[in-house]
Amino acid sequence: MKISAILPVFNERERIEKILKVMKETEFLDEIIFVDDGSRDGSFEFLKKYEGEKIKIFRLKRNRGKGFALSFGIKKASGEILIFIDSDLIGLKKEHLKVLILPLLKERKKCVIAVPIEKNRKLIRPWEIWLSGERAYFKKDILPHLEKISKLRYGVELFLDSIFTPEETKIISLDGLLSPSKFEKMEFFEALKEYLREVKEIFEDLRKLGINPSFAKILLKSYIKEIEERFFRKKMGV
Repeated sequence: MKISAILPVFNERERIEKILKVMKETEFLDEIIFVDDGSRDGSFEFLKKYEGEKIKIFRLKRNRGKGFALSFGIKKASGEILIFIDSDLIGLKKEHLKVLILPLLKERKKCVIAVPIEKNRKLIRPWEIWLSGERAYFKKDILPHLEKISKLRYGVELFLDSIFTPEETKIISLDGLLSPSKFEKMEFFEALKEYLREVKEIFEDLRKLGINPSFAKILLKSYIKEIEERFFRKKMGV
């Protein structure tokens, strides 16, 4: 069964090289699709150098949002199994990709949601499951939903969560993998601006989907807590 990996990319030049290396070295991946969503930091130009039979690079002329980038990649994919991977992960290994697809093949699941979890942490927060970008599906199960997926931005994972029943879904952890916060990727006030934009877009996507926005309120509270902690550290020079 052919496996395609789809990676939306937006301004990840500093992190994408290590991700690319792991994907290239993963033998069971038949196709690796990077969809650059209007990056301005040279991500596309870097990736384009590695385009070949297995690695395919596409560029959207302007930023269309994660849902559109994913739907674009899904349309281009030739595999029966689709893996979605965020392009900013730290510590990605081939083993992470392998455990991501096993529940589809061995347990007859239709959806696998994988939560990156750093070393020495056992607790998985609910929103880490709801918003995780690391997922695996059968393409035939996703194709009927492409139109809706293409219209969503930060809320695309929430829609994907709603497609399958708990019995059809497997939730796993990817130990030793880090999904960096925006504060680790950019300056404090730029990260703050991005978090506010993310919550706004999630509210808008929930409204489009007719889903109760209470989730976004929970997420906003968690972001406010992190912002307060980061602001305190910044003030104290830590």
